[in-house]
Amino acid sequence: MIDKIFPRKLNRSKDARLHDKTEMYDAINISVDDFDTSTDGLSDTGDAGVIKPVKGNSAVNQPFDVTETGNKRVLGSVADHVNNQLFVFVFSDNADEQGVYSVEGNELRVEYVSEYFQFLHDDFVKGDIIYQADGDRILYFTDGRNEPRRLPLVSDVSLPSGSASAAQKIDYITACPKTPMHPPTWEFFADPGKPINFRSVEGFQFAYQCIYSSGEETAISTYSDVAVPQPYLTQGSLTDPNLEAANGLRVSIPKIVSGIQNYTDNIEKIRLVVRIGNDGAFFTVAEKEVEDNLTFDFYNDSVLTGVPQEDQDKLNDALPRVARGQTIVNDRLIYGNYTEGYETNQVKASFSTVNTPRPQDFVDLKIGVRPLISPAFNEAAQNIELGLDGEDFTIEATNDSSKVFNRRASYQFDLSDLPNVLPAGALAEISFAIEPDGNFEMYNSDKSFHAFKNNGFGLSLDQPASSSVSDECVRIKDGAYSIDEGSPVRFQGNNGVGASNLTWTTTDPRDSSGQIPDDTEVQNIRFGTSPSNPFIIPQALVRFRARFRITTEVTGEGVKQFITDVLKGYFSDNNTDIQGADFSVAGNLDEALEGLSNITQGRAPTVSIDQFMDDNRGYGLIADNDKRARTAVSCFSGDEYVAPPRASALYRNGNAVGYFAVNKADVIFSLRHSQRVNDLVSSSLEYNVGPVFSLHVQEVSNVETVTMVPRITRSGSRGWIYFTKDFLENTDNQEAARLICLFDEPDVPNPEVSRIDDDYNIFFLSPHIGPITDNSIDVGGFDPGDDRIVREVRTTPTNFLNNNVLEILPSGQFTDTGLYVNRLTFQGFYGSTPVSTSEGTFLTVSERTELDSDYRVSGGVSQYGLSLTDEPVKRRHIGYLNLNDDDQIIRFADPNDTVTTVYSIVDGEAHARQNYEGGRLNPSYWYGIYHDTEYAGRNNDQFLLSEGSSSDTAVGITHGDFSYKSFDNEAAANKLDELIPDIESGRSSFALTTSSASSGAVGRSFKRNCSHSFALLYYDERGRPGEPVPLGSHFVSQIANPGLASIRLDIDASAPPPDWAHTYKVLYGGNNSISDFVQYTAGGAFTPQASGDENGVIYVSLNYLQQNNEVSYSKAFGAVRSDGDKDLYTYSEGDRLRIISYYNSESEVVYPQTNDPLEFQVIETVTLGDDPSTNPLTVEGDEVHPAKTGQFVIVKDNEAAQGFNFQDVANSGSAGQTTDEIYNPNNFWNRRCVFEIFSPQKKREVESRVYYEVGSSYNVIRVGEDGDPQHQTTSILIDQGDVYFRKLAVNMPDYSPVTNSFVGLIGNGTDTIDEATSPNFRSYHLESKTFTDIFPNADVLPYGKPRIALQKVQPIVNGNLVESKGSSNRYVRQSSLKFSDRSNANSNIVRYTSFNNSKLPFKDLQTNDGEIFYLVNYNDSIFCIQRLKCSAIPVARNILADALGNETVITTAQVLGTEKYYAGSYGTDVPESVAQADNAVYFVSVRQKEVYRFNPNSGIEVISEKGMASFFDTMISEAENSSAFKIVGGFDVDQQEYILSSTTDLQPIGAPEATPVFSNVVEEGEIVDDIGVAFDPVEPEEVPTDLEEAFDEINNLTDQLTALNAENDDQQNTITQLTNALEAIADLSDNLTFDADDIEGFVSAISVAIESGDGSGPVTVASARGFIETLDADTDTDNDGTADGEELFGALVREKNEDPAIEVYESVRTLFERGKISNPEAVAILRSLAKASGGGIVRFDTNEDAEVGTADLLEYLAVFGQGMSDEPYQAPDTLEDPTVIPGGTA
Repeated sequence: MIDKIFPRKLNRSKDARLHDKTEMYDAINISVDDFDTSTDGLSDTGDAGVIKPVKGNSAVNQPFDVTETGNKRVLGSVADHVNNQLFVFVFSDNADEQGVYSVEGNELRVEYVSEYFQFLHDDFVKGDIIYQADGDRILYFTDGRNEPRRLPLVSDVSLPSGSASAAQKIDYITACPKTPMHPPTWEFFADPGKPINFRSVEGFQFAYQCIYSSGEETAISTYSDVAVPQPYLTQGSLTDPNLEAANGLRVSIPKIVSGIQNYTDNIEKIRLVVRIGNDGAFFTVAEKEVEDNLTFDFYNDSVLTGVPQEDQDKLNDALPRVARGQTIVNDRLIYGNYTEGYETNQVKASFSTVNTPRPQDFVDLKIGVRPLISPAFNEAAQNIELGLDGEDFTIEATNDSSKVFNRRASYQFDLSDLPNVLPAGALAEISFAIEPDGNFEMYNSDKSFHAFKNNGFGLSLDQPASSSVSDECVRIKDGAYSIDEGSPVRFQGNNGVGASNLTWTTTDPRDSSGQIPDDTEVQNIRFGTSPSNPFIIPQALVRFRARFRITTEVTGEGVKQFITDVLKGYFSDNNTDIQGADFSVAGNLDEALEGLSNITQGRAPTVSIDQFMDDNRGYGLIADNDKRARTAVSCFSGDEYVAPPRASALYRNGNAVGYFAVNKADVIFSLRHSQRVNDLVSSSLEYNVGPVFSLHVQEVSNVETVTMVPRITRSGSRGWIYFTKDFLENTDNQEAARLICLFDEPDVPNPEVSRIDDDYNIFFLSPHIGPITDNSIDVGGFDPGDDRIVREVRTTPTNFLNNNVLEILPSGQFTDTGLYVNRLTFQGFYGSTPVSTSEGTFLTVSERTELDSDYRVSGGVSQYGLSLTDEPVKRRHIGYLNLNDDDQIIRFADPNDTVTTVYSIVDGEAHARQNYEGGRLNPSYWYGIYHDTEYAGRNNDQFLLSEGSSSDTAVGITHGDFSYKSFDNEAAANKLDELIPDIESGRSSFALTTSSASSGAVGRSFKRNCSHSFALLYYDERGRPGEPVPLGSHFVSQIANPGLASIRLDIDASAPPPDWAHTYKVLYGGNNSISDFVQYTAGGAFTPQASGDENGVIYVSLNYLQQNNEVSYSKAFGAVRSDGDKDLYTYSEGDRLRIISYYNSESEVVYPQTNDPLEFQVIETVTLGDDPSTNPLTVEGDEVHPAKTGQFVIVKDNEAAQGFNFQDVANSGSAGQTTDEIYNPNNFWNRRCVFEIFSPQKKREVESRVYYEVGSSYNVIRVGEDGDPQHQTTSILIDQGDVYFRKLAVNMPDYSPVTNSFVGLIGNGTDTIDEATSPNFRSYHLESKTFTDIFPNADVLPYGKPRIALQKVQPIVNGNLVESKGSSNRYVRQSSLKFSDRSNANSNIVRYTSFNNSKLPFKDLQTNDGEIFYLVNYNDSIFCIQRLKCSAIPVARNILADALGNETVITTAQVLGTEKYYAGSYGTDVPESVAQADNAVYFVSVRQKEVYRFNPNSGIEVISEKGMASFFDTMISEAENSSAFKIVGGFDVDQQEYILSSTTDLQPIGAPEATPVFSNVVEEGEIVDDIGVAFDPVEPEEVPTDLEEAFDEINNLTDQLTALNAENDDQQNTITQLTNALEAIADLSDNLTFDADDIEGFVSAISVAIESGDGSGPVTVASARGFIETLDADTDTDNDGTADGEELFGALVREKNEDPAIEVYESVRTLFERGKISNPEAVAILRSLAKASGGGIVRFDTNEDAEVGTADLLEYLAVFGQGMSDEPYQAPDTLEDPTVIPGGTA
């Protein structure tokens, strides 16, 4: 019998005759079990060391027929130990099937396939998996040729579909995040509802980050220009910049730019960041979900969170372009042997200066909105006479002198300070907001009155009372109604403003007798009949806005008319078809033709009202200091109104039916233009400044009202009880509503609880009960001695509403009869005259009664003018308003309507009820509410409407619902000012925004008389830059009438961009000529009195600029330098002074040209006082003229500067003492001379130069898939210069045509020394380093990210053409590692792909050890395998060694510590051979032709020397000599075997070389959504059809073996021949297993060639010439002796299988192994076999040894080299039941 335990391992290095019993020469498809399989360490199972056949295999379930859809090859794999999955990277000649597949259980699944993987058939892919806290995973992998990849394994992330763009598909699988290259854009706008938070801020610079749905974040985008409010640039001589026009910033994030995607649909969110100025820290503004046309509104009104400094320092994600090695250690992604950077082509370009016309000087830009009251009437009415008397409008109807016209809050636009030019292309925005101090109150003054006299522009009260009170107005005087005198009542005889057919439903149906009346609905409800009865729209902010682009330039007087036409057409006429104005930009700022929805909102804004009176109980209490208490509207029935006869007291005014308030509504406001009013205003010299518009309510919809019930308690609390309509409509709530109205609660009070001190609502008291309480008294016959009995007396109250406690009358001061109340039981009785007894005073009880009905049914009518009645009027208040069938609450009266009455709209603040201490409603208001009347007066004395009282007593100051009187003193006038009924306007603004290339623009400019350097920089598809290409410099010259200076760059098309480029930007290297400058006007110039001509120095006065307390710019405006210094100029050695311009007359200005500069050398600055002995400008003994004091800059003479040189100044007479002499026009320094003092740039010699990104980014495109790259934009306007061209407040002397000179500002032209001095600031355009001088640090530059150019060779200038040589920053770092930022698994942010070059995230190893081929995560270190060396690199730790060589590991902040090299020149050059198993790492060196194992304890072993050195030398040599080869290693953890597979003459399987793919392809200007790459499959060789040769060879081989075994003459010869013959059959197939457990040797050849081994997984990926296989746990469940699968690989000799395909396979395999057929032929046959038999993915099986010591497989165990017996070998008839084979040989 054979020994099943021995032999154990292969040995090819010594003669077989010398093998010991553990060695063998050859073996195939065997394995050796562990030597000890028992649990107690003893070998008692009988299986220890038993030789068994290797596992079989079976097919797994596949998503499609992989052999039919394309030839595939596994390029690598990675195991997910946590989820027991295996991910394989698959090449296919069908490009659409290249990608990542996974195996889980018995299933193969496609994870993601795409033509953009661009694998080649012989690639090796290294992969790693990371796990996140939420369970999501991300797969990172690299093939050493393409971009490193990543694949999110995230459940809620949708994969890019087939219709997705090429950019999205590429982005999805690329590890490097795509840095957004196109900067955000911004635009200022006015938001009247927001405060101004842009004051004293150095501008804002914006950028953004894209956040992937899988958690990665991009680097911060390219930066925007610094957003500076334009009012600073246009402030000029205005005392304050009009920041109301620019208190909001709208930042837009571009998604598609010129047809190319800036970021893809893989992005889930955008994070906007901002920093102040152009340096310092960025802060996060907000994050938003991605949407088209994404914008952020920024107001600088929040506390922001800082962006981590590491993110700010990261200019772009610097993940390598290509990397060979990869691993993940310590939550960092690490690459080795990587390439970064690019080579850049030659660039040809030319520069030119673009000069923008100079804006008009001496003009300030502002607009005002002035509120006023104007008459409202039907425009078509012919019988109206309108006039303007001073500040007041006068109006009357020619046929009705008593008519009182309505009045409306109105607004006049002040256009007096508009600019002289509105340039074409400019964007204009006019915005303002209104908000009443009270509420919007609307009423009809027809047959009624106004509560104020104001009707015009001011506070004038000169109008007669008849213009404010109609002759038909009903009044009340001394308790009687009148139409002649007295105060007007609340309800007047017009239709009000309410809509028709309004009704009121009463929900308390019982009258005083407890009966239910027939009718509970009151018809013909009216309100808004007077200012005491207005319809009230609650206070709200209403924003009006007009935004338009000026299409045609407007100049001169046409500007005012144009803006007037625009306002009138836009706001009043609903006309946007106005010549010269394009309103289509009024919506989204970045979409010029978005539609008119936002136009309508700006013209007729909708305000949503919500007073939140919607308690879920259905009711609530409103205190009278709650602003909602002022919104109650009283209504009455027109059917109850009886018009009084003239001079009659019999008129009965209708009682209030009830009160309601608008709780919710949508109100559309608009403006109306009255042509008559405007014609009248324009005829006035004083008021003709712009058009007048009146406020109009266009629509009130979606109305929800609540019922308001008065609440007046005994303790003095006042307010309202509100009820929702739903609550009152429910009949079950009727009793509860009554109790709420009485006791503030829906339950009947408990009679057992004392309510002596409790409040109750006296509003519903019976008229027989007065609100005055007598002292407590004893009452005979009713609970004697109960001191809780009080008496309610029927008497007129005097002051109860003005006290916080009940009014108590002294004892005895009451009428004889009254209602006595027990507050505990609320029972009462009527008493008679008290009876005095010896025990006290008692009342005789005459009647007892319950008070419930008294509370509910009080009549509540006025006690004045009519006798008392028991009619239950007040009960109607518990009810609700019904809108009409059209859901209207008011009628809409248009001033342009010729039929309807136009009603008044005013601010409710004018009424008395709005003005009381603590914000409460006036007590007289509540008095009128309680008595249902409309006046309050002292002792019933009423004041006439035109009369008034300044009494400070609580009662009698004003009418109950309005205030109106004449005032004689200043204090009273101030009080009246608070009560003017106009509705105030909020901040108004007029913003005129022009692009930098437009006429009349201010903004960034390039400093004139200076050279400016530039470079061009290209970026790849991920936003990684190449090397900047310097383009030299361009000189911007001085011109006449200079405006903005921009620079145009034209790129020559003959120099295309590099192939790798996707975008490009212009870089600005700064101003090469000057470092600092200041421009201003000279305050004159003088020569020293004692100097001769040879001295030649000139004193130029800086008085106009600084230090002079009376005239200087720095003092008047508080101007400071950018560093905060109060001197705008300080001397620096080398400074020079240049004349910018001067005037010859009022309008003739001279600009010296660049070729004729008027320059002077600055010597120093000096401050001169008024002491003539020390002042060199004055002869000693003379008085010093003030113009000769102050600060001066001393310059050396320039004889060529005619009019400015020493001689001209000395001869001008400026040495005199009179102002005329000092400001002599022959001294050109006095001619409004504008100069510039500048510091020349110091020369510097540096090897590198820092440039900064500026301006926009531009696309590199390819027209068609095969097109060459080209610049999409070849002509670039660079308009973000280094200075600001802006309007400054400049001291400009006035020109005197009489003297033909300019009047100096220090002195007034008289002959005296002590003259008055005053500045003369005019708005004048100058260059400035800062955008404002009001605060420091305003010298912000438009700089973006810095970029360093290392190129030393300067470009060649050929005429206008600049030719710059190409540059390179491409580096192949074969022996270096680069690591990412550390990721935090508990964070939502994934930082594995964040590579930040600012952290120097790399480590260099020894280059002489060769390139890095493989990186292994080894116990928080990196085991790095180079070509010739291996090392261990600690991560976040370091190794310290002492003098004795002892090593200690310490924690450190350094990411990669000092490497430790292992002895020996051992490495790998075939990374696919590396396999990791526990602490061991296996790998192969082709160069050394050796196989290694690393173990930390023993170092690196050459395991190929364990008896297999010669074999591997031969095998690897053959592989090297073949056309292509792969040596793949893997590890079988079940068998603890390292599997090594060598494949020679590796053939392509049908795929062409991968070609580059691009996401920037356009077709005729349009982007192509999906760019495909064609893969032309190579047809396999034809399959031989005659297989007889295969079977013949097998039979012949068997015969030879039999004959060979029968020969025993020469045993050694027999053994040798047998060995040779069998070697020809089974020469290990170059696929071996190394037992890493107890055997420590190579055990067997196997019949499968693995294409990838993860090395650490529970399974090993293998392949038999193109078929993917994995280990399986399948058993022989059907007990047929074979694995439960469709295929069985690996048997040399076996019984014929019923499946002919298996026989063909084994025959072909034998022929190939014997060398009878070539590798391509074998591969072709096997492919055909797989297609014919439905083969595909298969895996190993773990069959058990169910029989006699061998696996239940029909396999032939080939064990050679064992000692042979003397008995001849006899082959058994069958192998179904293996038997003992003589001689121990199987």
